[in-house]
Amino acid sequence: MVGGGAATHLSVTAPATAAAGTAFNFTVTAQDANNNTAAGYTGTVHFTSSDAAAVLPANATLTNGTATFSATLKTAGNWTITGTDTATASITGVTGAIAVAASAATHYAVAAPATATAGTAFNFTVTAKDAYNNTAPSYVGTAHISSSDTAATLGADAALTSGVGTFAATLKTPGSQTVAATDTVTASITGTSAAIAVGGGAATHFSITAPSSASAGTAFNFTVTALDASNNTSAGYAGTVQFTSSDTAAVLPANAKLTNGTGAFSAALRTLASQTLTATDTVTASITGASGAIAVAAGPAAHFAVSVPASAVAGTSFNFTVTAQDAGNNPIATYAGTVHFTSSDSAAVLPANTTLTNGTGSFPAVLKTGGNQTLTAADTVTATIAGTSAAIAVTGGVATRLAVSAPALVTAGAAFAVTVTALDAYNNTSPAYAGTVHFAATDALAGVPADSTLTNGKGTFTATLKTAGSQSLTATDTVTASIAGTSAAITAAGGAATHFAVSAPASAAPGTPFGFTVTALDAYNNVSTGYAGTMQCTSSDPAAVLPANWMLSNGTGSFSATLKSPGNQTITATDTAAASITGSSAAIVVGGGTLAVGANPGWGTGASQTMTFTFSDPRGWQDLDVVNVLIDNFLDGRNACYLAYSRTASVLYLVNDSGNGLLPGLALSGSGTLGNSQCTVTGAGSSVAGSGNTLTLTLNLSFTAGFAGNKVTYLAARDLEGGNSGWQALGTWGVPGTNWSGPEVMGTNPARATGSGTQMYTFTFADTNGWQDLGVVNVLINDDLDGYDACYLAYSRAANILYLVNDAGTALLPGVTLDGSASASNSQCSVSGVASGSGNTLTLMLNLTFTPSFTGNRLIYLAARSNGDTLNSGWQAVGSRTVQ
Repeated sequence: MVGGGAATHLSVTAPATAAAGTAFNFTVTAQDANNNTAAGYTGTVHFTSSDAAAVLPANATLTNGTATFSATLKTAGNWTITGTDTATASITGVTGAIAVAASAATHYAVAAPATATAGTAFNFTVTAKDAYNNTAPSYVGTAHISSSDTAATLGADAALTSGVGTFAATLKTPGSQTVAATDTVTASITGTSAAIAVGGGAATHFSITAPSSASAGTAFNFTVTALDASNNTSAGYAGTVQFTSSDTAAVLPANAKLTNGTGAFSAALRTLASQTLTATDTVTASITGASGAIAVAAGPAAHFAVSVPASAVAGTSFNFTVTAQDAGNNPIATYAGTVHFTSSDSAAVLPANTTLTNGTGSFPAVLKTGGNQTLTAADTVTATIAGTSAAIAVTGGVATRLAVSAPALVTAGAAFAVTVTALDAYNNTSPAYAGTVHFAATDALAGVPADSTLTNGKGTFTATLKTAGSQSLTATDTVTASIAGTSAAITAAGGAATHFAVSAPASAAPGTPFGFTVTALDAYNNVSTGYAGTMQCTSSDPAAVLPANWMLSNGTGSFSATLKSPGNQTITATDTAAASITGSSAAIVVGGGTLAVGANPGWGTGASQTMTFTFSDPRGWQDLDVVNVLIDNFLDGRNACYLAYSRTASVLYLVNDSGNGLLPGLALSGSGTLGNSQCTVTGAGSSVAGSGNTLTLTLNLSFTAGFAGNKVTYLAARDLEGGNSGWQALGTWGVPGTNWSGPEVMGTNPARATGSGTQMYTFTFADTNGWQDLGVVNVLINDDLDGYDACYLAYSRAANILYLVNDAGTALLPGVTLDGSASASNSQCSVSGVASGSGNTLTLMLNLTFTPSFTGNRLIYLAARSNGDTLNSGWQAVGSRTVQ
C-alpha cells in the first residue's frame, strides 16, 4: 500500500440537511495535494461555522488523518462548517452547504409600530418561532390576539401562513401599550410586541373642569382639555378657544390657545343662579364643551350702585338711590355699614352719613354747579366699598344776574365783541332766560348794541368805546332791573392821531419864555399814546422863538416858547408828514394888563357861600387899583350883587339896588356887614390878600330870597395905569327859590371848566309832569345870552334830534340823531352825544369841541319848554367855560 503525502488541506464532509438544534455528525479528513488521505497528519483542527449560533466540537486531532465529530446548527438557512489547522491556517476545509430547517415553534415574535394614534387602526405581524427564533413555516397552530389596552379593537383568532400572519389593531388608550399573540392550544407558544406609544387623536370636543360653586364676582380657576373621540387628551390640538357663559355678566378669559391640549384659566361669575362655562374652538364650532353646573352665591358687599337722574336743575333738589352690591353686582340686603356722600360739585348739598335698609336707600341731593356732575357713596370704614353715579347734566336755574365779558383793552373807535351770559344764583348759565337785554356804557359816546335777546342764555354783540380811560358796559333786563351785570374795567386807549391839542397860558410877557403842551388826539379827542410822528411848531408871531421839530412821548410833550410881538398870538403844532394832523393854541395875550382870573367855587347852589375871587397884574398885585364882582342874571348892575374893592383904600363897596351909587364901604378887618336887597357881605370870614402878581378877595356872601335864580359871576380888574381886563364871566351860582312846576333846568356837569380840546358835558332838565312832557331843551354857550356866533343847541325830545344854530343865530343847521356817532358843527363848536330819560329827568350827554376862534370866557345857559310850548323854564345860566 502507498500512503498519502503531507496534508495540504482538510476535507469536511457533512449531511446536506439538518434540523435546527439537532446534533449531526460530520467527518474531517486531512488530504495531500492529490486529495489522498494524509494518514500521517498530526495537527490539531479548530472548528468554525457560518452559523454564529452553532454548537461545534472543541479543537481536536485526527486519527490516521481522519475523524468524525458532532455539531449542532441553530439558525435556519444554508450554513457551513470549517476545519482549520491551528498551526497552519492554509490547511483548512469547509463543508458543502447544510440546509438547516427550523424546528417546531416554541413562541411568537410580534412586530408592531413604535407609535400609534388612539382610535386609528394599524397593522402588526405575528411570526411563529422555534427555540432559536427561526421562523417555523411548518407551524399550523391558531394565534389569539390580546392587548394591554383593554379598550383596544383587535383582530379575530387566525392561523399563520408559513409561520407568519398580519393582523389589524386599534388602540384607544393613550400611553405605552402592547399587543400579544398566543397559540390557542399551546399557551406557551406566545409573544408580546415592544411598547407602542399611543397618542391622543384629533380633538373632537373639550372637557371643562370647574368648581361646583363660586361667590359672585370672585375669580376662580378652571381647566380646559382638548379630547379626541375616545376622550383622550389631544396634545396636538393647535386651535384657539373662545369662552362663553350662561351668565351674561361673567368676566371671562380672552380667546386663548392650549398647551399640549390643556390650559388653566380664571373666570368670575356675577349672576346668582346655577351657571356654566363653555369653551368653543373659534374655527370649528363642533369642538366645544361645557362645564358642570356652578352654583353662584352672593358674595360680600364690594361696591355701591348709585342711581341718579340724567339731568338736574342747579339748586333744585332731586332723589337718588344707593344699593350695596357684591362683586357680581348682586344686591346685598345684609349690608350693615354706614355710607358717606361726596360729589364732583363742591357746592352740592348732600345727605349726612347714613345706613341702608336691606342694602338700599333713597336720598335727596342738590347740585349747584352747571355741567356734568357725579355723586359718590363710600363706606365710612371700608373705603373700597364705594360707587359713583353716571354723569348728571346740571343746567342753570332761573336767571338772577347777567355776566358781561369784554376785553380788558380796546382802541377808542374800534368795534369789539362783548358777551352777555344770563346766570342763575349759582353762577350757572341760565339757558331758559328769555328776557330782553338793554345796554349802557360809562362812556356817553359809546356805540352799544340795541336791546336784544339771548340764545340759550348767551349772546355775543359788538360795541364801540370812544372815550379813553377806564370804562365799563352794563347789561340790564328791560323788565326786571335786578337782572343786570357790569363788565370789568375796559381800558380804552386812544386811536390813531387825527389832530393836536396845544395848551398854552392865556397871557405871556413879551420876550419871556413860557411852557406849553402839545398832545396828539384821536378822532374822539383821546390822547393818542401810540403817536410816533414828528411835530413842527409855528406861530402867528413871526418873531417867536419856538422849539425844534420834536417827537412826542406817549402822545404828549412839554415845550418852551418865547413870543415877542404884542397882541393875541397863537402857537400851532403840525405833523411833518401828515399836515392834517395839526392844532393851534387859544389866543395868548402878549403884553401887560390886568386879568380877572377866576371865582371859586365857579359854580354851585346855596343861600350863602364864602367865595374867593382872584385877579392878577403882571406888574405885581400892588398895581391893581379896583377889582369888581358882579353877580346877576346878566351884566347889569341894577338889582344886582355888585361889589367893588378899592385896593388903594382897602375898602369894599356894594352898589345900591339902582346900580347908580355906592353904599358905605366896609374895611375887611373881620367885622361888620355890608348889604343891599340882593346880598349881604359879612366881614367875619371875608378877607383880602396879595402875593406876587395875584390879589385874592374872599367874601362871606349871603343872598336874599328875592334874588332867587341862576346867576352869573362876572369879574373885572383895573390897574393904576387905567388898564382894564373887561368884564369876564367866570362862574355861575344858583340862589334857591320856590319849587318849580313844569319844565325846569337842573344844571350842567362840569359847571366850570377851563381848557382847549373836547369836553364831555352832562346837561340835566326836569319836568314835574314826567320827562316825556319836555318838548324842546336848549343849550347856549357864549359870552352873553346871544345866539350870534355862539354854540347854540336845540334838542327835540320827541324826534331825538339835536340841532345846532348857524353862526348868524338865525336858522337851524341839519339835525343829527343822538346815537353817539353822528355830529354837527358850526364855526364855534362841534357836538355829538346821546340822550336818555327816566322819571322826571332828561339827560343830554354831549361831547363838545370848541374851535380856536371861540376862545375866551363863555357862559352856559340852559332852557326847557314843554310839549306845545305851554310852559317854559326861561334861560338859566348854569355854568361857565374858559375856552383856550
